[in-house]
Amino acid sequence: MAMWQEWLAEQRDASTMEVTETELERILGAQGKKPWGMVAGNLGRWDQRFWRVIGMSIIAKREVPAWEQPMVEVLDGLGTVALVCDPNSHRYLLQAKTEPGNKKKDGHVLLAPTLQASRANLEAAHGGKRPPRAELLDGRELRWTEFVQDGGIFHGKVNRYAVLLKTEQSIGDPQPNERWFTHAELREAVREGACNEHLLQALALEFV
Repeated sequence: MAMWQEWLAEQRDASTMEVTETELERILGAQGKKPWGMVAGNLGRWDQRFWRVIGMSIIAKREVPAWEQPMVEVLDGLGTVALVCDPNSHRYLLQAKTEPGNKKKDGHVLLAPTLQASRANLEAAHGGKRPPRAELLDGRELRWTEFVQDGGIFHGKVNRYAVLLKTEQSIGDPQPNERWFTHAELREAVREGACNEHLLQALALEFV
């Protein structure tokens, strides 16, 4: 097994995330008692940050002429995705990112870009810390490319992507969940299904 695969296996083994499906009625509540509730007829946070679930009625010339469905609407504007590339070594700094929707058998861990965050995360609206590497964006003017995310599930969800040229020396030591990947290793990771969708879209900027 190649070095990056061994490293990713270690990251997955070290994952402590536990995800259990539960009834929505258990996690929803009144303002001041639960962060999530039925806000103005839709499911969302009482502080109106992050995202909400809304009802949509659609008429279209598709498999059926009309239908109704819930959709996820992001309330905090553009998502932000940044991929660091060393212009000298042509290596990319990736993170092993744990998300509850990733497969349980993988420890809920997939390879992700250097930085992947919502505006609310960048502003620490959850009351916690800013995401690691958020400081790389501070005071920088970047060329952003916007991609729409799955319009069958999300309503108006757009993420902005950029590649940051930074040397490994300027970044310093990687965090425990970070690793520099070569182009060849990235191609292997893509083919093995080890990358999340944000990394794949960020790579599209670099390779097309």
